[in-house]
Amino acid sequence: MTAADFMRVLKSCVNSPEAIERAKKFVPRDGDVVTLTTPKTGQTWLLAQLRILSLGAGGCTSDTMLAAGMQEGVDGVCWLEHPRSGLAMNDAQPGRFRVFKSHLELQDMRATLEASPNAKFITTLRAPTDLSPSLYKHMRGTYAMRANGGDGAPFDARFTPSDFALAGEPAGYEANLVAWLEVRDLPNVMIVFYEDMVAEPVVALRRLADFVGVVLDAELEQETLQTTSYERMSAGGSAWQNVHPGGGTYGKGRGQLSTAALEAIDARWRQVVTPATGTDTYEQLYEKVRGRPFPL
Repeated sequence: MTAADFMRVLKSCVNSPEAIERAKKFVPRDGDVVTLTTPKTGQTWLLAQLRILSLGAGGCTSDTMLAAGMQEGVDGVCWLEHPRSGLAMNDAQPGRFRVFKSHLELQDMRATLEASPNAKFITTLRAPTDLSPSLYKHMRGTYAMRANGGDGAPFDARFTPSDFALAGEPAGYEANLVAWLEVRDLPNVMIVFYEDMVAEPVVALRRLADFVGVVLDAELEQETLQTTSYERMSAGGSAWQNVHPGGGTYGKGRGQLSTAALEAIDARWRQVVTPATGTDTYEQLYEKVRGRPFPL
């Protein structure tokens, strides 16, 4: 089994065709906040912060409220294309606004975005050289937990982070990135860079709060930062199974990938992103979009 085969099997277990089609028909309400991201770009972190901003200081009573729910009727964030969680897409949620998770590509939701000017849409971007190692770590944990009693050794024997990079996983990241850049100037769209969340968490949080219209007083700011610190989220708990110790950083991926994997990542960028943006690297893109030096 290749890394691409592994990802296809996993996706078929998590998202059914029926659930995906149902998610594509989702109609946001005014004030809803919908996160549409490629996996492993910081969405779990983003969702937790958004939910606290919605609930207000002292409003969170369990960690499960801050993460994507996997069952119908639980208190977690609705995952639109999940077979069970997605059934709650029309339900009320506690807090100032409803929050949603999705990994659908923008092309699947662009008409919805453009038809919903009073809903907010957020995506997250992350350096592609950090994505594949992060995906590898997540897939290893998923395999160990769900298929092998917590033992990831067989996964290690079969795969490396470079295998996922060479397979183009996460799939479609570059094309999805370009699509989001095309709509980034719409007033109901926000692009969040993972590196900003790591390098300047206070500034990133304040920018996020401003976008969703929440007045961020000192109490709410402190509670959000403490509750969603990487150290706390990676310490364990059923809500944070995809947040692994040793993460919460950026720039380390290149050292974990083979020369061939790095060349494959760079080639995909030059083929898809460079013609659309005039940038040869992720760092150049960051500087073009954010208008400031890359924080490394």
